[in-house]
Amino acid sequence: MGTQSDVVSMHSGKGEHLEMDERAQLCFAQALDDAALPDDPRLRAALKAYFRWATQAMSAYPESRQKVPAGLVLGRWSWDGPV
Repeated sequence: MGTQSDVVSMHSGKGEHLEMDERAQLCFAQALDDAALPDDPRLRAALKAYFRWATQAMSAYPESRQKVPAGLVLGRWSWDGPV
């Protein structure tokens, strides 16, 4: 099992891809519908906010995998955002 640094590293060094990130977020929102999750605005908002946050975390080192520091901590999330 990998670390947070390993996961971020896998997504790093590929340059910026803002359009792809935005499309991934749209696909995630559609997947919530496809999975027939409850149409609860608070639940949907929290899940979408988490995915947006995670997408940004994964794209923090667009130019180099070598710049990803060791020991990154997996963030914790609550209904109100990052903890």
